[in-house]
Amino acid sequence: MIRFVQGLAIVSGIAIAVFSLGAATENNPTQFPPLRALAALLFGDPGQSDKISHFLAYTVFSFFALLGVSYRRGLISVGVVGALIFYGFALEGLQMIRPDRVPSGADLLANCLGVATGLALSWGALRWNRHRGQIS
Repeated sequence: MIRFVQGLAIVSGIAIAVFSLGAATENNPTQFPPLRALAALLFGDPGQSDKISHFLAYTVFSFFALLGVSYRRGLISVGVVGALIFYGFALEGLQMIRPDRVPSGADLLANCLGVATGLALSWGALRWNRHRGQIS
């Protein structure tokens, strides 16, 4: 099971890199109508749906990465949290070399909030498993 979770973390990280550094198109996941509607509701601008995508992607990525590294010990690794945040900064920085991409401080904030949410979720999952006697 732990290998599966670690595999999901790797796949999530690769997907984030592909969508962050790939060519910007009109048919990207941020144009998904429910995300645009949620962005309109939250930010007053459906064009900000990429912030929701960043948040959700980094929440999933960090949840699986932290759970995959921490499951056996039952402890969250501060180094993994730092690496996840660095990954977000690095991908935003690499967007400077793409003519069709623009790095954004708001995207960085969404990435960091996603990591924090993934941290909270993985911590909760570890506590729940420990309470159930799954982790010694």
